[in-house]
Parts: sequence; structure tokens; C-alpha cells
Amino acid sequence: MRKIYFFLLAAFLFLFQNSNSQVSLTGATYNQDFNTLALSGTSSTVPAGWLFSESGTNANTIYTAGTGSGNAGDTYSFGAASNSERAFGGLQSGIITSRKMIVGESFKVAVLPNPSRTSFAFAIESNNELRLNIRIIDVQGRVIDRLDNVSVNSIINLGDKLKTGFYLAEIVQGEERKIVKLVKIP
Repeated sequence: MRKIYFFLLAAFLFLFQNSNSQVSLTGATYNQDFNTLALSGTSSTVPAGWLFSESGTNANTIYTAGTGSGNAGDTYSFGAASNSERAFGGLQSGIITSRKMIVGESFKVAVLPNPSRTSFAFAIESNNELRLNIRIIDVQGRVIDRLDNVSVNSIINLGDKLKTGFYLAEIVQGEERKIVKLVKIP
């Protein structure tokens, strides 16, 4: 029996490998630059189609322009001083975690923290007013938790009663569907 669970876990990890973002392109070439990011100081303005979120005790809605020489946890506009050639990134620390997301035509989901010892905060944004359905599924395909008729542009906390392990969160809005891997740690 133990071998079967190990095999299922290995298959789950192999089939659902982590991907930070995906963009489907058809036809034309796509180019992206971050040259509109702040050159100095702080800002909350990001290029069209991008957003970021932070979690932790020093989390906020702004990023800091930097050269990459600092070591403080934050979301950054990296680049040489006064140079418009920028990169969008972040440094994680014990008090802040930064996440960046590319925005496609569908709704956006960020899950923080992940992995988590307690619950997962689902930040869901959409221009569509259709309500969402969220299902938490374990490695055996069982629905462990479910939340239906969820308002968009909100933060939902789920998973506080999950046991240690790997899960999938399925978020559905109309015909659009997103799958996010969740890791609950002891």
C-alpha cells in the first residue's frame, strides 16, 4: 500500500511541475521590456499586463528602484543607476515574500504563502464580474474543500484545516480555469 502512495505522489509531482507563468502566443512575435519601471525611489506603477503582490510583515503595494547591491527583502526595479534598461524582480527575506504575475486575458490568481504552515490566501483579480468556484483536490483526486460563488477582486483564505501534503487548487470562472499547486508543511 505504501508503494502505491509513493508512486501516486511521484506521478503527481512529475505531472504537475511548477511553472511561474505561461503566455499563449499565436502568430506575431511578443517582446516585453520593463523600461517604464521607476529609475529611482519607489513606485506602484508597473507595465501594462503585469502585477505584483507581497506578503509578510513589511508587505506593501510599492516596489523600489535598485541596482541589485542591496539585500533587503522587497520587490525591485533592477538596473544601473539612472539607466532606463530595467528588470522586474524581488528578494525574499524572513519578513517579506514578493510575487510577480503576467496578466493575460483571463482572471489572475496569486496564492500566498505557498508553501504554508497555516492557510493560503488566494488573491483573485478579474475584469469579468462572473463569480468563481474554488476546489482543493488532494493527490488521490478527492475534493477536500470547496468554495462556490466567490466574488472576484477579493482575497479568500482556505486550507487552514489541510493536513501536511500536496494539493491542487482549481479556480474556475465561466469557461476559464486555473490550477495552482499548494504545499502544506508541518
